[in-house]
Amino acid sequence: MSDAIVFERHGGIARLRFNRPEVKNALSLDMCRKVRDIVQLLREDVTCRVLLIEAIGTDFCSGADMGDLARMTNGTPAQRAELVGQSALEFSHGIFLGLASLDIPIVCAVRGYAVGAGFQFALSADLVVASETTQFLAPMANLAHSSDHGESYLLPRKVGELRASQILLLGERFGAHEAEQWGIVNWVEPDGHLETKAEEVVTRLAQGAPFALRGIKSLLRQSRVSSMEQQFENELEMVARCAATDDFVEAIKAYSERRKPVYAK
Repeated sequence: MSDAIVFERHGGIARLRFNRPEVKNALSLDMCRKVRDIVQLLREDVTCRVLLIEAIGTDFCSGADMGDLARMTNGTPAQRAELVGQSALEFSHGIFLGLASLDIPIVCAVRGYAVGAGFQFALSADLVVASETTQFLAPMANLAHSSDHGESYLLPRKVGELRASQILLLGERFGAHEAEQWGIVNWVEPDGHLETKAEEVVTRLAQGAPFALRGIKSLLRQSRVSSMEQQFENELEMVARCAATDDFVEAIKAYSERRKPVYAK
């Protein structure tokens, strides 16, 4: 099971891969622990410039391991409530609040099934590349429980409350092209081109000005709760901080010299 999560870092790019294709990359509790710990590690790693989340096999992630969920149905109602609540607090909160706090761009490459927590990984990304084979599903209502990965927060902000209600209340599958139209996916690619496009995106981000990219992501995050006036103040502060970096000088110089900038490592 230790190989069910593959994590690598190279050239400023961190890669997290689900590697349990025989069960459509269903997330066991052990896998959740490892992902949570990796996210915490990335919060403290100043050398990484971008995180790519992807999977080995024909499916991205089919959600929680149903065997683990079945074991949570034992016991009294109070015991079940405590067990499920503890699991959500430890894993869902640890993983997805952790991802939300990362200041580096997150890219998700999705194919096949992206269900439950698998869907939420895509929602948690800043940029999403999807294969034409992708099928998204938020199945919680079908399983007699509510969202517990942050879907009720992120979905309305991405697709609007009406569409979020459709996705969460009806628990219906939808494909990559619908997800693109609704604002969940940036690019839909032929299945054989998924990795190529994802690599193109993360390479471009890794070659960008790291402080500026972190600043842009921070501003987008702040805009969720700021007034327009406050957001202008946030932008003023951030652009001044960017101007104080060597990367700003290099970018302007490179533009004048008609060459690609080379930013600090």
